[in-house]
Amino acid sequence: DKLYLKAEKVAHELKKSKLYKMDKLLLWYNKEEVIDFTVALLGCFIAGMIAVPISFETYSLQEIVEIIKLTNCKCILISNECYKQLDNLHSTTHNTTIKLSRNEMFKNITFLKTDDLGTYSKAKKHAPTFDISNAAYIEFTRTPLGRLSGVVMKHNILMDQFSSLADILDSKRMPYWKKSHIRKPYDKKIPLTLATKEKTSKFVIMNILDPTRSTGLIFGVLFNIFSGNILITVDERLLQKPAGYEYLIDKYRADILLNDQLQLKQNVINYLENPIPMSERKKHKMNFN
Repeated sequence: DKLYLKAEKVAHELKKSKLYKMDKLLLWYNKEEVIDFTVALLGCFIAGMIAVPISFETYSLQEIVEIIKLTNCKCILISNECYKQLDNLHSTTHNTTIKLSRNEMFKNITFLKTDDLGTYSKAKKHAPTFDISNAAYIEFTRTPLGRLSGVVMKHNILMDQFSSLADILDSKRMPYWKKSHIRKPYDKKIPLTLATKEKTSKFVIMNILDPTRSTGLIFGVLFNIFSGNILITVDERLLQKPAGYEYLIDKYRADILLNDQLQLKQNVINYLENPIPMSERKKHKMNFN
């Protein structure tokens, strides 16, 4: 409920800013700011506007300026931390600090900091009615020649992907897994009994991919909301510690791991090179099946 009410507040502020349905908005968040990013993204969905995720972790300043021009963006949803980064860029040419928010290229753009907007309490009084646009968000990728290319993700395509992933995960259910389906019912009025509690028990999805783009966004953040499970996003710096990944899996009893092959390979190499920290930490035998 709190996530929804925060998103409603963002949507309310956007509608007050003389923005229109299908307008494109930049979402400027670092990958560790997953909650603030999700609130902003859902706010765009509710307002019927198209989100365009960006950050200095993914794009250079020159690429961000190009994205602004390509999308004709007039508003940027941003976190306080990213705004500070924007206002404290260091110029190696002149050895000075550049305040980009006051720069010529950003003078016609409105910055909306979403960290402290709060919740929209009026949304509790009425059943939500959404006028959702066809497109959900645009993700810019680089072509083999290094040029930026925008990929439009549509709501109906995302829903099809979520349903397919839910079916795949259910088909791979193991005997020692939870008895419930990966997709949880939305009805809160289901009576809580021992049988229903077992069927509605949530899976823990542990994600170490970037939750603001690509697979980490689709099968991490959005699929978790679709399926009604628990998402744990892990900072990649924690994985650099010996046995750090295994410790987190054990601590939070993760059911599903969302990572790429290189990250998983590196963790296996770390364990093979130095298995002692893991053997010292674990209190019981771990099963990674």
